[in-house]
Amino acid sequence: MCQCIQNIYSTILSDCIDGTSSATMINGCIVEKADDVFISWLKSCRESGVTVTLPKVKEKVAQLFATYGATTIEKSCKWFLLWNNR
Repeated sequence: MCQCIQNIYSTILSDCIDGTSSATMINGCIVEKADDVFISWLKSCRESGVTVTLPKVKEKVAQLFATYGATTIEKSCKWFLLWNNR
């Protein structure tokens, strides 16, 4: 994993491990929050030995925005929206 992605991964993990629930309500259904899905994906890649590159990260984030929508992400995990927009 390249150093910049490793730094992002470490920062995200340290910022997000707070013991809160990883689920939120969307249209009456309980679903995982987009940022938790992203972190799980990073963990899975690391545990599987998959190299995480910037293009892969951008692709995963785009997929999450397509799945959840910017409005939902803003409501449930604003840091993720702000991180994506920077």
